[in-house]
Amino acid sequence: MQKIFDAIKTEKIEIIIARFGLAFPFIYAAVGSLLHPDFWIGFFPAFLSNSISAGILIPAWAAIQIIVGVWLIFGKNILIPSIISAIMLVGIFIFNLKLLDIIFRDVSILATAIILVIYSYRNQTPKVQ
Repeated sequence: MQKIFDAIKTEKIEIIIARFGLAFPFIYAAVGSLLHPDFWIGFFPAFLSNSISAGILIPAWAAIQIIVGVWLIFGKNILIPSIISAIMLVGIFIFNLKLLDIIFRDVSILATAIILVIYSYRNQTPKVQ
């Protein structure tokens, strides 16, 4: 909890909101997929769901989502999880275009990931004067 308060002291509030806003859908989807894997397996591309059993695929993907979400909330260097989340969201979008009525919201989540990538990259790169 102290890390959250330290982050609030050192980062702009809008970046903290973006970090929590991006972390939430990853953690929510991970928990949801572990509780109801049959509801979530359809979001995976056929080449994955046909070659890897749902009993491995769902928990592995959920673990990655939880790691990314927790890293976004508590991590100091958020460039890496921001890039990973952007790549994951692009993949979800590309492989689920037929579900556009459901995944259209992911475009906004992707925009948040891109904002965090840009922000963390700019703040991590030494400024040349």
